[in-house]
Amino acid sequence: MKNKNREAGQQTVPGNPEFTGSEWRKIFDSIPDPASVINKHFEIIWVNKLFAGYTKTPPEALAGRKCHEVFHGLRGPVSGCPLSSCLRLKKAVTQEILDPLLMKYFTVSVSPVFSDSGGNRSVECVVHVMRDITERKKVEEALMQSENKFKTLAQKSPNMIFINKGGRIVYTNDRCTEVMGYSKKELFSDDFNFLTLIAPEHRDIVMANFRRHMISGDIEPYEYNLVTKDGRTLTAIHTTKLIDYDGGKAILGIITDITDRIISEEKLKKSHEELEKRVQERTADIVKANRQLLLEINERKRIEEELRSSERRFRSVATSTTDLIWEGDVRYNVLHWHGDIDHYLGYGPGEFPRTISGHLDAVHPEDRGALLKSIERAVAAGEEFFAEYRIRRKDGTYRFWDERGKAVGFDNGKAVKWVGSVTDITDRRLAEEEVLRSEERYRTTFQAAGLGIVNLDTGGRFISVNKKTCEIFGYTETEMLNRHFNDFTHPEEREKSLAQFKHAVEGRIEKVSFERRYIHKNGKTIWTNLTGTVLCNQNGDIRFLIGIIEDITEKKRLAEEAKHIQSKLIHTNKMTSLGTLVSGIAHEINNPNSFIMSNAGLLHEIWNDALRVLSEYGAGNGEFVLGGINFSELKTIMPKLLSGITDGSERIKNIVDNLRNFTRPDSVNHNGEADVNQVVNSAVTILNAQIRKCTDVFRVDLMNGLPSVRGSAQQLEQVVINLMINSLQALPDRGKGVRISTSHDKKSGHVVIKVRDQGAGMSEDILERATEPFFTTKLESGGTGLGLSISYAIIKEHNGSLGFRSRPGEGTTATVKLPACP
Repeated sequence: MKNKNREAGQQTVPGNPEFTGSEWRKIFDSIPDPASVINKHFEIIWVNKLFAGYTKTPPEALAGRKCHEVFHGLRGPVSGCPLSSCLRLKKAVTQEILDPLLMKYFTVSVSPVFSDSGGNRSVECVVHVMRDITERKKVEEALMQSENKFKTLAQKSPNMIFINKGGRIVYTNDRCTEVMGYSKKELFSDDFNFLTLIAPEHRDIVMANFRRHMISGDIEPYEYNLVTKDGRTLTAIHTTKLIDYDGGKAILGIITDITDRIISEEKLKKSHEELEKRVQERTADIVKANRQLLLEINERKRIEEELRSSERRFRSVATSTTDLIWEGDVRYNVLHWHGDIDHYLGYGPGEFPRTISGHLDAVHPEDRGALLKSIERAVAAGEEFFAEYRIRRKDGTYRFWDERGKAVGFDNGKAVKWVGSVTDITDRRLAEEEVLRSEERYRTTFQAAGLGIVNLDTGGRFISVNKKTCEIFGYTETEMLNRHFNDFTHPEEREKSLAQFKHAVEGRIEKVSFERRYIHKNGKTIWTNLTGTVLCNQNGDIRFLIGIIEDITEKKRLAEEAKHIQSKLIHTNKMTSLGTLVSGIAHEINNPNSFIMSNAGLLHEIWNDALRVLSEYGAGNGEFVLGGINFSELKTIMPKLLSGITDGSERIKNIVDNLRNFTRPDSVNHNGEADVNQVVNSAVTILNAQIRKCTDVFRVDLMNGLPSVRGSAQQLEQVVINLMINSLQALPDRGKGVRISTSHDKKSGHVVIKVRDQGAGMSEDILERATEPFFTTKLESGGTGLGLSISYAIIKEHNGSLGFRSRPGEGTTATVKLPACP
């Protein structure tokens, strides 16, 4: 087996001559992947060019070396070696491996080659083929990383994040379920209305903003009330963005709960109003009752103390919150901050300006105008203002702020004193931007992939499909989403497909790969290579399944077509050989039959001469016997015997002539005239034995005075023979019959031949393909699929028509119409 001195071009596979010679080398080198032949001792005995290129070693240097030494640099087979498994199981083995030196993934297919030795079937060697699947692995890895990154960022956000598509919630982070009290199953349900989460008084504005978004209208963040599952009302700021999600428009929303802040503001407002009320009441008491002046002064001191106490409580609340609270007076350009504004923006203590103008100078120039307009609109409407903008830190970087403010003091109707709060939303904005970038990368990779990619939930329904998948199946993305994968699976494979899916889910199998048939939207069968991967979260729970689909329909079709054509060519060659054989046999039969015909005539003349002599002898000597028959009877029988010999010989001659004409290449001029009745009689004569074998009910009805047709009698005879053979072979038993008739349709000017049978009949789909070349339903019983195709072509050449009428169980009628000669 091992011969390092033998050139690679002269390697052979012992016991397998088909693996030798130049043809084998050409076929082996044409394999589009690195391939080799390895014997059962793990020695390399043959490689193709791609394999030599992959190992960067000349073929002659590889011959005789151990495969595990070449592949792995080891002295013995590795654990889980596919070649070892193939030798042990005696069947093909396919395995996915990683080449650590090249950092490439390969699918390794090892197929056994058997040798019969002493009646024992054993594996002589194997064919080892490697396919580079690195790019496909990269696509799978990129998809998984993009999805994981998006989910991680969303889950880490302290805000509630959701995606609303078409009025349905299709994604939320855990913060949403924690705050709102609903489970994700409830939120994602088809029956769940997202307006249930919105307080009734704010549903109109939410729906209006939703509609604006869906026509690509941008909106500013706005405030509304949410209602939790247990009935609590929360006040929140809603920031939204229109995005593309699963092939359609959706809204990405980020919700900040400001309920606690609003409650604090309301308490502060009520405290000031109560204080103002009490001051006014006490002042009125002073005016009305001077007698109570001292009492009122004391009361006022008490109220002032409460005011200072209230102010201290306000400042305590303001400095303890995570937000910054400010008070401003535009008359004096003063801005006072409750909270460490200097630390927030990277300044030293007291360094950040405490003026309104200084604060505006720190606002990003692109955002300054929007902030001022927001304040102007709030003043005009008598409402509070809110705005998002960027604020510059001392080091020149910017933070994102969400600011709210309200006028609390007026001078001649003009707002001069303001209070408000600032929330740093930089982390949220960065998270939003990263989520959007991650989603965009994921969608781009997903849609640009050259293979079909689908995501399925644990129930087997499509969560998402890419464009290539839609091309493979013929459906739109909308038609496939939320449908079960078995809706598209070939009926013969649905049970097996469902079992494999359940096994993958229940066993949490990381990867499966197999061929699977599906049904295209147009009803045709699709052959695919399917690779499935189960993705789990950190807790081991299955999140979804990814399927990679490669359409191999065309490969399958070409392989089957090549196989089918080869079979038809072999059969056609057999039929050609049979025609040659029939022609030769006809010639051999014709020679001895000529002697019989000639001798039969001579015997008839001899009998006529001998009859006179024998009659005279009988008259003188009485009755006598010839050949065991009395002479008196022989005078009657002998003419019939001689006529029978002559007629039988003539019949043999007619049959032989018809066979010779039928197998002889057609050189007849189509402008000649043919007698259709004579054509039918010749066909019946040739098929006499076949008729007696198939049926007891055979009828021929030929119209007298039938006009001739223009064309080749030999070719028309071939058509009638083909139609009669089909009818005879369609009969279920001898009790069913065949009828052939001729007639003249004077109105259309056609001679008509009809062949009717009481056979099994044909369905519409078979009837449509009846004249298609090589189409046959009797391939196993010797059918070629050429008879009706040839007949159809012959009738067309004669300017006629060939049609069929048939129903399953009711038999078939074939009708030939030929133009009659004038």
